[in-house]
Amino acid sequence: MAVLIALFFASTLLTGCFFTAKMFERPKFSEEEYPSEQTEDVTKEEETEGAKEREDTKEQAGTRERRADAQQGSVSQSTAPDTDGTKESEAVSAAQEERIRHIAEVYDRTIQDQGNYRQEGGRYYTAGGVLAKAVVSNGDPVLDEVMRKSGYKTYALEYFYEDWPQGDGYPIYIYAVIDENVYRYYFCQGEFIRRIGPEGGGNTNDAPKMNAFIQTLRDEGAAYRGQTGDGQESGA
Repeated sequence: MAVLIALFFASTLLTGCFFTAKMFERPKFSEEEYPSEQTEDVTKEEETEGAKEREDTKEQAGTRERRADAQQGSVSQSTAPDTDGTKESEAVSAAQEERIRHIAEVYDRTIQDQGNYRQEGGRYYTAGGVLAKAVVSNGDPVLDEVMRKSGYKTYALEYFYEDWPQGDGYPIYIYAVIDENVYRYYFCQGEFIRRIGPEGGGNTNDAPKMNAFIQTLRDEGAAYRGQTGDGQESGA
């Protein structure tokens, strides 16, 4: 009996030791589920190297872009307009504007003073007998013919001249209403220098071409200038 009791206690003691050992045993985890610190360090290093490579790539791309911009800038500078040509163009433009300004001044003065001018029909003469303005409409044989040939039916023209005896013998400005369309013609010493037409609401052309129609209008205006108030040729 005593032997059986001893065996029972021995067996119980061994069982308790076994479970106690199991309780303090360190659990084993799979490396795939919980990577070690060393694996994490390697991954971070790889990511750092990858980021650095991407930064290097961006910097190289930026360098290439800046180089391309510099090359393009060089091409742009080589194709810049010639400075002398620009100055010449500006000089021509300035001369043109000066001539237009002169015409505008004479026109303004005539409009302001025409009430004091001597009038004969549609002619306006200064106190010195200089024709400053002439108004013409249907009924002039020369103009009627040129209008008919050009396909026009009605016209009303206002000629403006320099208002001093030694001034330009040609009209310097013609304001024309032809078939209800408005045209403006500018001249300097008989040269046709500007045309403003009804196209596009009033297009301005500073390099107009003289044609037979415009030449007839100009020459007929010069013929008026050459007449005195009594219809005789002027000796000037």
